[in-house]
Amino acid sequence: MDRMYTRISNILGPLRGRIMVAFVLIVGMYFVLSFGEQAWRARELEEDVAQRQAEITELETKRENLQQQIATYDSQQYETYVSQIARRDLNLSYPGETVMLVRWADPPEEPEPVEPEPDPEKPDPNWQRWLDFLTRRG
Repeated sequence: MDRMYTRISNILGPLRGRIMVAFVLIVGMYFVLSFGEQAWRARELEEDVAQRQAEITELETKRENLQQQIATYDSQQYETYVSQIARRDLNLSYPGETVMLVRWADPPEEPEPVEPEPDPEKPDPNWQRWLDFLTRRG
C-alpha cells in the first residue's frame, strides 16, 4: 500500500499545486457569482423601495388635498353658500317656511326709434360736399 501511495504521490506531486489553484479559483468564482447575485438583488430591492416611497409621497399629497377639501366643504361658510344657491336657483326652503313665488309682468314693448328728418336749413357737412363734388361727372 505504501508503494501505491508513493506512486500516486509521485504522479500527483507536480499537479497538486495546479489542482489547489484550480480548486481555489473555482471556489473564488462561486463566491464572486454569489456576491454578484446578492448585489443584483439588493439593487432591485432598492429600486423597489424608491418606487414605493414615490407612491407613498404621491398618496400623502392626495390625502392632504382631500383633507383640505373636507375642511372647505365641512365649514359653515360653505353650508351657507349652498343654502343660498338652493333657495335662489332651485326655490327650495326649510321645513315650515312659506315660499312666495313672484310672477313678474312682461315688460312693456319698446317703441321703435324714430329717425329725425334732415333739417333743410342745415347745410351738408364739408366731407359730404367734397364727396359729391369728386363723384360728379360732367
